[in-house]
Amino acid sequence: MKVSYKVSNMNNLRLIECLDVLAAVMTEDHVAGPAPQPASYVDWVMRMRSTITLMPDSDEGATSRRRIHAALVCGDDHTPLERAWTRYREDPALRALLDEIEALTSDPMYSCPCCRCLTLPARPPASWCRCPVCGWEDDGTLGGDGPNKAPLAVAQEAFRTRAESIPSHLRPPRPEELPPG
Repeated sequence: MKVSYKVSNMNNLRLIECLDVLAAVMTEDHVAGPAPQPASYVDWVMRMRSTITLMPDSDEGATSRRRIHAALVCGDDHTPLERAWTRYREDPALRALLDEIEALTSDPMYSCPCCRCLTLPARPPASWCRCPVCGWEDDGTLGGDGPNKAPLAVAQEAFRTRAESIPSHLRPPRPEELPPG
């Protein structure tokens, strides 16, 4: 008897299909690949898939999407997949699959109050996220105390005049993060 579940939208359905393909590739590697992947990798992918299938609109489904995204984008050490991504990204077809999974699991990004780049994963004010482009921590205040040493207006001016000298703990904005307009 085949059991089917209602999936809330086409993105979730496509994500589930992509995770099935990834699990199949990982299973092949586990059995016969040149650098076998432990069964725990496949188990982790299938647990994330099950949560998205059974509870697509729940907090658990959202958490699973975020964990998959973190594993792809950050090489998150809290997942068993970090080493697998490097090898899979070398194959163009698998790279396209991982890029699609990354796009399907990403949440909308919000504009940083300081540099206006779309880098904050939670809506300001008071998201308590630090912008990787300008370093501003969105604590809900205009700065000068708390995590930001300078007031927001001073930090904005410093960002505008910084030009090409980017501090080592920050990075330039990606094209998709550039402020609208």
